[in-house]
Amino acid sequence: MRRGFAVGVLLAGLSLAGCAERLDVGDAPPSARAAARWRQVLAAAVDEDGRVDYARIRRQRAALRRYLRWVAMHGPESDAMRESAEDRRIAFLVNAYNAAVVEGVLRHWPIRSVRDVRIGVFGLVDGASFFWGQQVRVDKEWVTLYHLEKHYIVDRYQEPLVHVALNCASRSCPPLRWWEDDDLQDEMEAAMRRWLAGPALRREGAGYAASELFRWYRDDFLDWTDAPTLCAWMADYTEGEAAAWMRAHAEDCRLAWIPWDWTLNAKRLPGEAAEFPPPGPPGPE
Repeated sequence: MRRGFAVGVLLAGLSLAGCAERLDVGDAPPSARAAARWRQVLAAAVDEDGRVDYARIRRQRAALRRYLRWVAMHGPESDAMRESAEDRRIAFLVNAYNAAVVEGVLRHWPIRSVRDVRIGVFGLVDGASFFWGQQVRVDKEWVTLYHLEKHYIVDRYQEPLVHVALNCASRSCPPLRWWEDDDLQDEMEAAMRRWLAGPALRREGAGYAASELFRWYRDDFLDWTDAPTLCAWMADYTEGEAAAWMRAHAEDCRLAWIPWDWTLNAKRLPGEAAEFPPPGPPGPE
C-alpha cells in the first residue's frame, strides 16, 4: 500500500471516529441577509493582492458566524437545488468552504501558517490538522474541510477551474473572494487568467515555472478536459509570450514548479499586528 494512500485512510478513519474538532458557531437562527452581510465584510477585508485583514474580520466576526449558521442548514440537498443548477451548487459550497477556512484561522490565532495548527492525533501527520482535523456543518451534515473540498466540490463536479476558487488561507493560494452563481464559469475563467498572469506562472530560464497546485492536481486538469498536457491546458488561460510557449510545448510540456508558500495570507502576521484581539469569544451577536 502506498504511504500517501495509507495516511489518507488513517486520517479518514480518525475523522469518522469523531476525532476532529467542530467549528461550532451556535444554533441561533441566522438572518435572511447572512450571506449578503458576510459578502460585504469579506470584500472589505481582502486587498487587491489577496492579503486578508483578519483583524478586521475578527471585529466583525458575528457576520461570519451568522453566515456559517446559515450554511449549516442550507445547501444543494436542503434547498433542493436542481442538478442542472450546477453553478449555484458550486458557488454555495465554495463560499461555505472559504468561510469555514477563515473561521478555522480565527479559532487558532495567533498562527503564521495553517500548518502550525495541531489538533489531537491529527498533529502526528505534518500539516493534517487544519484540513482533516476541523469539521464544518454544511447542508445539515458535519464534514471535514478536506472532505468538503475534495469530495463535495472537486470530485463531485469535476470542474478543474474550481481550484482557482478555493482558498487555503496561504500566500500561494488563489485569492480569497466571494463567488456569485451568476456567470460563475466566466468568473472562474477570468480569475484563472489573472492568477496565471500574476504569481502562479513565471518565466524561468528558457521555460516557465507554475504553481505547485498544477502538479498536485495535474489529473484534474487533464482527465476532466481534452488537454493532453498542462501546457496545452494553460495555453487557453495565458496571453502573449506565455501562451505562445505553452502552445509550442503542448506535447513536450516540461514545467518547473514554484515552491508553495504556506505562510498565512494575512496583511499582518502575528507579532506585526499589535491591535489584533487575543483569542476568545467573538462578541455579542
